[in-house]
Amino acid sequence: MGAYYMSEDHWLASPLRVTNLLEMATTRRKPKVYLLDLVKDPADKSAIVLKTWLTDDSPDMPTPHWDEPGLLEEGKIVIHYVGSGPAVVDEQIVQLVDRPSFQPGDCCRRTSGDIETGVVLNVQAKGKLYHVISGVAVPGWRTVDDIDTSGKAHVGCYIVYNDWIGEVVDEVLVETSSGQLVSFSELRSPFVAGDIGQDILPSDLKQRIFTRIPDPNEPDTVLNVQHVVYAISWLALNQTLSPAELQSRTPPQRFWYGDDLNKLTYLKNPYTPMTAGELVVLKDAENAPTSTHTDSSDPTFSFTVRRCVVSETQSVVTVLWQNGTQEVLPSTDLAPHPVDDYDCWPGDYVVWKGEGQERPVVVQKVNPAERTAMVLFTDTNSTELVSLLELDPQGSTDPEVFGTSDEYGVGQGDIVFIHPEGQTNGHVPPRVPRLGVLEPWAMEAPVYDEHASNLGWRKEMCTIGSSLVTPRKITPPALMKDSKESNGSLNWLGHVTSLHLDGSVEVTHPDGTKATYPLVRLTKLYDTTEQLEDLFDHDHDHDHDEDEDEDDEGDVQWFRDATPSSELDSDSDTDMEGTEGTSPIPPPAQPKVNQEDVSMDTSDDSPIDRRGDQVDKDSHWKRFDILSSTPRDHAFYSSSPAQPSKSFLGRLQREYKILMSSLPDTILVRAFEDRTDLLRSLIMGPDNTPYEDAPFVIDWQLDSNFPNSPPIAHFHSWTNGNGRGINLYEEGKVCLSILGTWQGDRTESWRANRSSLLQAFVSIQGLVLVKEPWYCEPGFEKMRGTDDATMNSRLYSEKAYVLTRGFVRRALETPPGGFESELRWMYFDCGRLKKVITQARSHIISSQAHGEQDPLAAIPRLTTGGIILLERTLSKLEALQEAHAST
Repeated sequence: MGAYYMSEDHWLASPLRVTNLLEMATTRRKPKVYLLDLVKDPADKSAIVLKTWLTDDSPDMPTPHWDEPGLLEEGKIVIHYVGSGPAVVDEQIVQLVDRPSFQPGDCCRRTSGDIETGVVLNVQAKGKLYHVISGVAVPGWRTVDDIDTSGKAHVGCYIVYNDWIGEVVDEVLVETSSGQLVSFSELRSPFVAGDIGQDILPSDLKQRIFTRIPDPNEPDTVLNVQHVVYAISWLALNQTLSPAELQSRTPPQRFWYGDDLNKLTYLKNPYTPMTAGELVVLKDAENAPTSTHTDSSDPTFSFTVRRCVVSETQSVVTVLWQNGTQEVLPSTDLAPHPVDDYDCWPGDYVVWKGEGQERPVVVQKVNPAERTAMVLFTDTNSTELVSLLELDPQGSTDPEVFGTSDEYGVGQGDIVFIHPEGQTNGHVPPRVPRLGVLEPWAMEAPVYDEHASNLGWRKEMCTIGSSLVTPRKITPPALMKDSKESNGSLNWLGHVTSLHLDGSVEVTHPDGTKATYPLVRLTKLYDTTEQLEDLFDHDHDHDHDEDEDEDDEGDVQWFRDATPSSELDSDSDTDMEGTEGTSPIPPPAQPKVNQEDVSMDTSDDSPIDRRGDQVDKDSHWKRFDILSSTPRDHAFYSSSPAQPSKSFLGRLQREYKILMSSLPDTILVRAFEDRTDLLRSLIMGPDNTPYEDAPFVIDWQLDSNFPNSPPIAHFHSWTNGNGRGINLYEEGKVCLSILGTWQGDRTESWRANRSSLLQAFVSIQGLVLVKEPWYCEPGFEKMRGTDDATMNSRLYSEKAYVLTRGFVRRALETPPGGFESELRWMYFDCGRLKKVITQARSHIISSQAHGEQDPLAAIPRLTTGGIILLERTLSKLEALQEAHAST
């Protein structure tokens, strides 16, 4: 998502640069490791991968060898040694040991580049341990069943008292160089047992409790960390309660500590991971290594450390493949795969969209190579082979755009509420509502005073923690109830553990029992992480760089000194690049514009397609025109216009002048006398791209702050709801840095005295409607040449080509206002529709013949799924062509 805008004097890389890119693509190394992989270096030291050279948004881990956090040379990775610190190394020197990051519901492939994907059903792990203080190794391999997890929760765990999630205050116990034992409380302590350092104990605590001054050169050692206070945000109530009870219940207390912890139940996940570096306690205390530490000033005061460190893991993964088979494989035989828009697996409840209708279906099996799926239509209980491009597996989670936060179906590992028999969640399958409201206080960012002490609710929490911990006393850990011992009392919720081919869902309850439910009786938990992520994404999408022009103070002065329209030939016109004096609004009848008048200050390697049919173009193909009224199908038609200021009209005349003289043949623009704040553009897909010959209609609004703020765009997507894509979104968003909808390079954002509407129009054509659009996604370009990138780019280009043939159909069946005559002239009179049909038929024939594919072709071999959808569109286009011919 997102692209940068293209300046008027730079359109495309030089041929030399293109050649270098191709060479780089063929020589680029394939990824060897992924985030959170467990690896070993040549010295047999274990480490966790924190960042790779292909990672776009992994955590920044500054190191002494890393001058630019976030930027790694090709082939370099950041690892964190178990029990040590981070380092930057070449990925070729490390050996992959385990891939422990897989969890139920994750998507994977057998190998990077394998087109078939699978969904993780289960993970089983075993690990090698050593004592955290003494370093004594625990013999053999240990599994999760050997670990004591009773009553201990941490940040992110689910706590049942009616459902909640907790934040933790840690109690830290340390051994100092003097041999004295001391404990203190700290909010989300950065320490774990075994940490050694001079800066562990707060300096004021050292002064208060030590009987002698400790040696500053001798480090302290953390012996134990235990939780004493939990802050719990209550998310949702048991859905088997009566409506009256649901309305009357109020959230329980925020802070939990002491004996109250015994009232809480820790909701355990059916799958418990084991990761390198994790601290654990073995159930078999007699045969586990320990270390006992006695206070030097009080022999009766001692503490025994039982914690061990997981030094190495091995995981096996149960995978459900798209073809319906299951397989158990070592995690190292699999590669993680980000879920694609059309990824789905047997048992998934999704929506089929075709010819203006939507029908719920359950996936039976998928052929990813041909992009087809066998599905069960639940309304008729019949199975049929359909194109993956006609399936919507994900639904929408954007309540602002779609008015709902519902999703399609449920997935492996989801926590769900169960409605009583005879009741439903109130939605028609496959829609499933999400339930959960994050309490406002939980969303507050940390606030500190001048001494870096916590303020707000965190201060209150720290005060409680301090009152429970005394420096010379070690308190036993408070334990919560184990959900496995709930004996059916918590069976109003559970984890999804299997999806059946009839659409029903297997749920594992907290006590370990399993039951099967219809989808209509389930509601998903909308947890804290999801809510915060959605809140961040919403804020990020609407966060325009308000100070992007802070160094352009002249922008404001330029409008303050704007001259009346009668004086527009003054020198002030030079403030905007490429402008000249303009006529008043509305201008007189537009003169004919010849082909040579379209030229801009561009080089021969411009990607803008300047082809054109040499048939009476001036009268039939008006690149710029001002219509008397705004068409009712304009996206901003119902918006209230602001009274245009003199400076606004002056700037608008300059913009019109540029558009009259410099629009390329493949971009048409319409302005309107009754709404000077609105425009409409028709941008034709360039040759040798998946978008070739397809019309793209984008509506524009200039708010009252224009040109100090960029124009607002709305893209008309005609994909029947299947147009999830890059830069041009189904809901109408256009993602470009020049429009302020993508935070690209600051120099490429909208600037009032340098940017123009023309730049916005040609940037969409030159940067979005490109030969390989998949690489427009940030961070994807550096993946060029890898197996994953090549496959994903090919699949995306096929989707773009097939779906945009439907744009041609939509534009001819229901022409967008303002371009009716131009579209009929181009597609019918000039034969462009015939060309579209002929080329599509040719692609189908060559694809079915499985002939050798041109690696430089913009349109790849079509899959069976692509052909199914394309054939439906072609039949409609041929009917339109025949109807026109008969008249």
